[in-house]
Amino acid sequence: FQTQLDIAGLIYTKPDNVTEIPVKEFNGLSYNYAVKLSGGNLEIRYAIRPIIKELFDRYEKREKREGDSILHPNKIHRVVSRWMYSKMSGGKISQQEVSIKYLKPEIIKTNIGADVGTIYAGSVSPEYGGQYTFGLFVMLHKDNVGDVYIQYLFEKESEMTDVFKEITGPGQLMYAFKFK
Repeated sequence: FQTQLDIAGLIYTKPDNVTEIPVKEFNGLSYNYAVKLSGGNLEIRYAIRPIIKELFDRYEKREKREGDSILHPNKIHRVVSRWMYSKMSGGKISQQEVSIKYLKPEIIKTNIGADVGTIYAGSVSPEYGGQYTFGLFVMLHKDNVGDVYIQYLFEKESEMTDVFKEITGPGQLMYAFKFK
């Protein structure tokens, strides 16, 4: 996990109110680290995706053709986010149905050092979430550096708002990551 953080130019400050838990394998969808809120029904899974130099090299050296649909490495998060959220739902939500909202740039730039941040909420399949049926998903992107995909998993959608209020203050889970 620390190696991925270093490559992606991230600092992670583990909040006091969480316990590290084992990473589970899931068909085609991986994450690097997971924690559980102490005394709460919330699990947070983190997927760190550094944007390595080789991605830029391949993008620049590709054979460019009319109608080229190859995404620049700084834009890949637009597709990966939708794919991940669809996959977490067990395919119940198609990539086209995923309705991503953009976070205010000034807030994520100031508090996290990211260039782009998105948020999406939706159902989670039992295969991926286990006891958790609903998720709030956040993507943070810093140009030329990397992406962080944060999955907040709740047992019930009805509990999400109250639990999320507990974790969004300064020094809390929502701000556990900061780009260098």
